[in-house]
Amino acid sequence: MRLGWIVLGGVVATTACGSLLGIESVKLAADGGGVDAGDGAVADGGDGAVADGGDGAVVDGATADACMGTPVTFSRLLPKVLLAVDRSASMMGPLTGASSRLSGIRAVLQSWRAATATSFEVGLVHFPTDNMCAVMAGLRVPLGFNNGTAIDNHLASLVPDGTSPTSAVMTEARDIMKFVPAPAGRHIILFNDGPATGCSGDGDAQVVAAIQTIPPTGTRAFTIALGTDISSGYVAQMRNAGGTAGLPNTVAQSVTELTAALDVVTDEIRRGSCALQLDGTPISASSLGVRLGGNLVPRSPSHTNGWDYFDTVGAPGVVTLYGAACGQLVAGQTISFSNGCGGLVEAPVADGGVDAATAAPVITRVSWSPSASCTPIFTNEYVVSTTVIDIDTALANLSYSGSVAGCTGSINSASSTVNCGSSPGGNGSVLVTDPQGNSALKSFTLPPDCVAGMTP
Repeated sequence: MRLGWIVLGGVVATTACGSLLGIESVKLAADGGGVDAGDGAVADGGDGAVADGGDGAVVDGATADACMGTPVTFSRLLPKVLLAVDRSASMMGPLTGASSRLSGIRAVLQSWRAATATSFEVGLVHFPTDNMCAVMAGLRVPLGFNNGTAIDNHLASLVPDGTSPTSAVMTEARDIMKFVPAPAGRHIILFNDGPATGCSGDGDAQVVAAIQTIPPTGTRAFTIALGTDISSGYVAQMRNAGGTAGLPNTVAQSVTELTAALDVVTDEIRRGSCALQLDGTPISASSLGVRLGGNLVPRSPSHTNGWDYFDTVGAPGVVTLYGAACGQLVAGQTISFSNGCGGLVEAPVADGGVDAATAAPVITRVSWSPSASCTPIFTNEYVVSTTVIDIDTALANLSYSGSVAGCTGSINSASSTVNCGSSPGGNGSVLVTDPQGNSALKSFTLPPDCVAGMTP
């Protein structure tokens, strides 16, 4: 019997199923055509992939013995993020672009939560919870979606006061998150403006030691530092302890730099969030076929390149993608699943078909904001920030190059300053390159008169 199948969003619908030696080829219909099911039968596949159900037994170079069984629907699992916000007395200190460091965090998180309202499940704790060293047990804002208003209202109610019991709050954050089921990942983001001082048994070494206990529980801890009282070396120690080494150790001195730091963390979380919940009765991994953009993806028990299947009490029927396969999903590639007779899941070579070494960076956004020196008409100076995803390269190892026509200053890092003088902005571009020579290019246009903006 010949096979015809159609990809419908999160559903793989089969038009026929039977003993099949294989699928000759998988190819894109140039006119958005359909699926050639053989014997003159054609199923309309819309803009998806087309499969020629000939008598050959080859899928991406692999011999496949497959039966497309019942359709498999799924939903994307989303990461859970706990914000740990410092509201000690020093958070009254200056931050360019805001009235205080705490108000700057509030402004940045307000925009961030609006952008991640349905993609991250977020909760919040703050420290101290009194005017000295206390850290109250539990969440101040529960984990949830679309809770930007609750987070904003809570932050608005805080007044900078007290000391910085950082190790105590990170220990509490660890204990909160370690019991939260999160197949797509658990993450803590610490916003901190200085060393731990004033609380008994809570020095810098104790903070690093407390953060080191977090990754073994399956949670990553990011540190976003701001102000003038914390060193990049101390930030590096905290990030290394939290399992997030390789991210920039910049200490934010402005709302712009704080936004850029949070963008880096956000994309790091997103690129690791490649878990999908299959619906219905759990099936065996040997019966599961996974396709990205219509192309078969091999199972990867080593969790390096491809996918693996988990059927546990905490997360029954969860497929997680790794390496370049995860990068393709994050970049917007369509995914589909099929539950058949086991042939489609096998690959000729373990982890074959997806090569992380050829995975290029993906520029998800270029944004710009006026610098502190920007004056409409006279001095159009902007900080240009480039947000990048690269699934096989640490962000710190990417190189940047670019410029804006009519402006001085080059784009040579994730956040760069250009000065257009009295000219009304201009056309610019940024090229991001990884150590393997793969690159991505993005164009943008700076507006006049110190107006912030971004291009998707």
